[in-house]
Parts: sequence; C-alpha cells; structure tokens
Amino acid sequence: MILEHLKVGFRHLVKDKFYTLLNFTGLCTGIVIALFIATWVIEESGYDKHFTDSEKIFRIERDFNYNGMAREMPVTSFNYAEALVNTYPEIETATKLYPSEIYIQNKNQVFHQNKVYFADSNFFGIFDFNLLAGNPGELLRDPNSVVLTKKSAVKLFGSENVLGKTLLVRIENLQYALKVTGIIDHIPDNTHFHPEIIISLPLLKEYLVRVYHEWRVNVGYTYIKLKDARQAASLQSQFPQFLLKYVDPAYRTMLQDNDDITDAIEMKLKNIEDIHLTSHLEYELENNGDLKNLFLLSGVAILTLFLAVINYVNLTNARSEMRSLETGMRKVFGSHKLQLALHYFIESFVMILLAFLFSIVLLFLLSPVYQNISGKAFHWVFFDSPNYVAILLATFIFISLLAGIYPAIFISRFKILKSLKGKKQVQHKKFDTKVYLVIFQFFISIGLITFALLMTMQVELIRSKDIGFNPNNLLYIEVDHPKVREEYNSFKEELEKISQVDQVTSAGTVPINQIYPSLTVRKQNANEDLFFAYIGVNYDYFITMNIELLAGRYFSHEFADTSEIRYIINERASKLLGYRNPEEAIGQLIETKSHLVSEYNKGEIVGVVKDFHIKSLHNKIEPVGIKMFPEYLNAIFVRIQQENINETIQKIQSIWQTRYPECEFNYSFLSDIIQEQYQSEKAFQVKLILSTILAVVIGCMGLLGLSIYILQQRTKEIGVRKVNGASSRSLVILFAKQYLRWITISALFACPISYFFFKNWLNNFAVKIDFNYFWIVFILAWLLISLISLLTVIGQTIKYANLNPVDVLKYE
Repeated sequence: MILEHLKVGFRHLVKDKFYTLLNFTGLCTGIVIALFIATWVIEESGYDKHFTDSEKIFRIERDFNYNGMAREMPVTSFNYAEALVNTYPEIETATKLYPSEIYIQNKNQVFHQNKVYFADSNFFGIFDFNLLAGNPGELLRDPNSVVLTKKSAVKLFGSENVLGKTLLVRIENLQYALKVTGIIDHIPDNTHFHPEIIISLPLLKEYLVRVYHEWRVNVGYTYIKLKDARQAASLQSQFPQFLLKYVDPAYRTMLQDNDDITDAIEMKLKNIEDIHLTSHLEYELENNGDLKNLFLLSGVAILTLFLAVINYVNLTNARSEMRSLETGMRKVFGSHKLQLALHYFIESFVMILLAFLFSIVLLFLLSPVYQNISGKAFHWVFFDSPNYVAILLATFIFISLLAGIYPAIFISRFKILKSLKGKKQVQHKKFDTKVYLVIFQFFISIGLITFALLMTMQVELIRSKDIGFNPNNLLYIEVDHPKVREEYNSFKEELEKISQVDQVTSAGTVPINQIYPSLTVRKQNANEDLFFAYIGVNYDYFITMNIELLAGRYFSHEFADTSEIRYIINERASKLLGYRNPEEAIGQLIETKSHLVSEYNKGEIVGVVKDFHIKSLHNKIEPVGIKMFPEYLNAIFVRIQQENINETIQKIQSIWQTRYPECEFNYSFLSDIIQEQYQSEKAFQVKLILSTILAVVIGCMGLLGLSIYILQQRTKEIGVRKVNGASSRSLVILFAKQYLRWITISALFACPISYFFFKNWLNNFAVKIDFNYFWIVFILAWLLISLISLLTVIGQTIKYANLNPVDVLKYE
C-alpha cells in the first residue's frame, strides 16, 4: 500500500516538473538558511560549556557608580581571589588572570607576542583545557614556568614536544628564562578568551611591584568555582560585607565623609556560560556576541522556514484542483478520506524528506561560505549532543506535519460530483487560505527588509561617524621597551624627516576599549569629587589626532607645560565641572589626585577640546582629563600621507630596526583597531542581509507559481473581459491591484512589529541613527517588496492578458 502511494506520488511529481522544481527549490533554500543559522546559534550558545562544572564557575564583576560616574567592569584587584577563598567556605577555589603582551627571543629573533595571559597556579583547576603534556598539579607552581598551546609550541620551537625547554621572554626591560611545564591543545573557538601562552602570575611581582597588592588597582580578572552552583545568589548577597572589610579602607580617601564603599561599588557574579552572549562590559577579554542578535537570527530562521512551508502549502493547494478528477475516481472506487489524506501526506513527506537530505548535503558543500561569514570553522554541531539530534529530527517532523497535513486534508475533502465534473472546489469567499498565507509572506518580507536596511544604516553610521578625531592614515606603534621611551625625541625627529610623515606624537593609552587610569577631580574650594578618565600625552598629541580645540590652547613647548600641572579637558568634563561654556573653564584651577595617592594637587585648565570617543560607540562619551606626561609612553602615533603608504611604512620600519634591533616593529592602523570593536555587528549584518535576500527569493518563487495558477484558473474570465472591450493594460492593472492590496495589508501588520524590534536593538548603542529614518526605510521596504512582487508576476499577467479570446472561449 505504502509503495503504491509512493509510486503514484513520484509519477505526479515528475509529471508536474515546473511546480515540483519550485516547491523543491523553495523548501531547500529555507531549510539550508535555517540549518546555517541553527549551526551558528548552537555554537554561540555553547560558549564555555566544555569546561567541567562550567555551571559552577563564575567571574567577579564590579559596578562602580559614584558622583555621576557609572562604569560596569569585569576587572578587579589581584587581591580578590585569595580574600574570597579565605572568607567564604562556599568557594572551592579561585584564580586570577592578567592579559598582557610580551617579547619573545627565539634564537636570533625577537618578536612580539599577544594573547599572553599571566595566571596563578589555580588556573587549570578551574579552566581544564585539554592537556597534551605536563603534570596537571604542577603546571604553574614555579614562578618561572610557562604553558603553551600546541599551536604556539610549534610556532616557537617547531615542534609540540617541548616539555622542559626554556623560553626567553622580555617584559619592558626585564628578561626571564621560563621553563615549559605544559602543552595544551587548541583552545576551542567557543571560549570567551583564547590564550596562546600562559605564564605564572607571581612573575609579575617585580614588574608591577607598586600595584600587585593594591586594592585600588583593578587590572586583573578574578574567577571562582563554587562547591554548589545554587549557592551563587546567597554568596552575592554577602558581598557588601566583603567590600566593607577589605576594600573600604583602601578607598576611604576617595569617598565622602558619610559614605562607604557600598555606596560606590557593587560586586556581582557572572556565570562563564553567560559571558559571551550577555556581558558587554568595559574591558572584556574579547569581543562578545549578543543574545538579542541570537534571538533575532533565530527568528529569521523560523520565519524563513515558514516562508518555505507557506510556499509549499499554497502551491500544493493551488495545484490540487488539477488532481480533482483523480481524487473523485479514488473516492468512487472506495477510498475514504483518511486513505486519501494519507496518500497525499506521503507525497508531501517524500518531497520534504528529499529536500531535507539535499539541504544537509548542500550545507556541507557551502561550509566555506559559512566560515567566511561567521569567522568560525564549520562542523556538524547537530551530532555533538543527543539533544541537538533530537532538535533536528523534531524540526523535520514539524515541517513534514506543517507542510503535509493541511494539503492532505484539504484535497481529501473534495466533493465527488464536483471532482468528476472537473468543477472548482471553491473555498468560502471570506476565508481564502491562499490569500492569508500570501499576506503572511509579504508581512515577513517587509519586516526583514526594513530591519536589514535600518541595521545597515546603523553599522554604516558607526563606520563613518565623526568620533572626535581622525583615525585614518594614523599609524599606531606599540612601545614596551624603556630604550624607545628614552630616545623618543630623537626617534621622532628622524621620522619627521620622512616627506610622507605629517605629524608624530606619543601617549600612554590608545583611544579604544581598554583600561584607562581614573582621575579624581574637584573644583577648587568644592567638596564634591568627580571621576574622569585620564590620558597622559606628549606634545603635538591633539594636532596629530586632529582633535578640535574649542577654547584656550594646546600643550606647547613655549609654555613649558611639563613644569606645571596643567590640564586640557573635553566638553563633557567642562560641563560636569559646572562651566557654562568652554571659555569659562580656561584658567580655572581644579584639584586632582590619582587613585594611588591621598593628597590633592592643584592644576590649571589651559584648554577645552571637542568631545571625542575613547571607547566604542556602544559607550557614552566620558569626561576626560589630559595632562602632559611624556614619560607615560606606551604608544607612538604617526600620521602619514595617503600616497605610497607601503613605502612610508617601510621607511619607518627601517629607522626602527636600525635604532632598536632588539624590538620587533609592531604596528597597525588605528582605524582598523577601531573597526574591530564592531565585528559582531558587521557579522550579524551580513547574516541578516543574506537571509533576507534568500527569504525574498523564496517568497518570489512561491508568488510566481501561485500567480500562474490564479491566471490559469481565470483564463476564461480574461477572455470574457476582452470580448467585452477590456484592454490588456486594464487587465494587468486589475490583477496588479489585487497584489498591491495584499501587500498593503501586510505592511500594516509589519509596521508596529518592525518598530518594536528595531527600537530595542538600537538601545545597544550610545550613538544611533535618527529613529525617524524608520518611517522612510519602512516605506522604502514597502515599495521595494511591491516592485519585486509586481515584477515577479507582471510578465505572466501580460502573457495571459494578451491571449486571443477566440482561443480561450472556443469550447464554451
């Protein structure tokens, strides 16, 4: 019986090749999009779950909110880990991390190495990376020990069998010989940080001698492992007492008389499984994903599947009347409704099964496309867990039922007499399923196009936004050797002799997402403290960076600005200090201190500059205090001309290598570093645009098939209208109005939903496009889908409108 159903169904599919191809292509496209997105969603939602007891591992975070300064940070003092373990028996163990960069000497070569982490001996007790060689209990016990990944071992020594070998490293002017005590496998992609070299943290005591045990210096990351994950909420509720006992004494000089540390800092726990998707704090170890984007793309996948299923249902129902006689004959020979429904359901099931299998093959063939878009190596994630296999099977069954049951029931209910006479099985005029499904297709398409266009505008705004300085053609050279600092002025003079070099300057920090020193500021004779970000710079900083001066002056040799405490502040800082305009701030005295001292020093404001972003556009502009501090030199900035960029870089590199052969010339363009902050938005934009285009293509294929069917059913009506004087043009307009009416109804539903989702997504940014653009873009999406739909069907409409009425009506 089943074989008979399959044989008849297969003959029907082969006979009706055009509609079979439309159905099959639409289903495959929708399923492939859904599988690609599902693969990405599974990988994104699986971050850090590969660690043993990951549900028990938490990161310590701090929210600082005091005197108008609000910051959420995952960085802490190095003291937190030991104090937490000693205070709370709920904590099994704790570890601390410090990300850094070092220079490595390998034979006669010295090169720069990033993705270096300093960690204490408890690190591998929490993060159990796959150890290939070494004793798990002794990996970082020795202060002069180092653990390498397999990749870095091969890079440094040419082999992964390097246990016990010595690695020579340099941190500033300090050199160390480190013993390789362990080799770990490749760090999984779905990990929120990716160390390549892990060095014992106590080695830093000499380098960070002043701040290693300082509670007010927050440059490390603290992780704890609980004995029971259910104790997390209870533990967090006890953190105010921890702050009062350990942290309050260190911050006492920064707080108002009646305040304590709990008025300024709140400690929180973040489970590591949640970091990648839900944590967007300052100073994250790496760029994270976004849970909202995950939900949005999941929605796109579901909607695309619905589009494919709607196409199938609509086309199957539409073509069902071509099989009306077959259905009538089956009923005459004794087939009841259940048998007929089973027959047509099996046909649908076979079609969907073939489409699903073909889509899986296509998924593997298109895996390079996935890797290019997502930036991740493709693997078949659905077999990583029985749960994922179950999800895949459940999706297949759901699609089969959704796409197969309704057409099967619809066809099996045909009336025998109408079927045998070849009459139409007309639905109730007030409820035409085909129309409602087409409206739903347009609704999805308009919503996706609107969101994709608006998101593109937001990402382009980020790319082109005036951030207060010009990062283009600005070379950033990393400095981490005292000799470069000592010889900076002569090095600068040599660079300025290059004709393609316009300006050169230096600073202690780079205007990107990084840890900035804080500066406590108050107006003279006032009691209220404010907190500014602090930047130490050299002469020509503002000219090189192209930061606009609003009032006063820049730092200048003429005024010997290094001999006195003088500040240039930004607009935001000027307003917080209570000055009505930038000019009013010039010459005013402020009292300042760093977080490491208790005494205030008086300083003069000599300039106010236009606001500029020192962090990503996800963050609001902060108040900034800038001071002349030539010794605080970690970065050199060189503005070069657009012409012959490679030649200019080679000249700069030649000077560097001549002067500092022991230091690798490590450079990048500041504009590239800034754009890297928005990688997740760009990747999401590409995924959304491609999904939207393919979703619209699916809709067009279904619309084309349905329009041909509708025109075939109304061929005689067209002939009668032409006999009565209707022109081909009027007939085209008549049918076009029908589609435009459906599109208009779809737009009315799509508008509020698109508005809601985009408004929520836009809240991720401090700098955002004008929301009034929504209405322009929505109307544009409406017009675009109208144009695409009309172009899809108008050719067929013209063809049928130009038929000779004699040919159409000669058998009537």
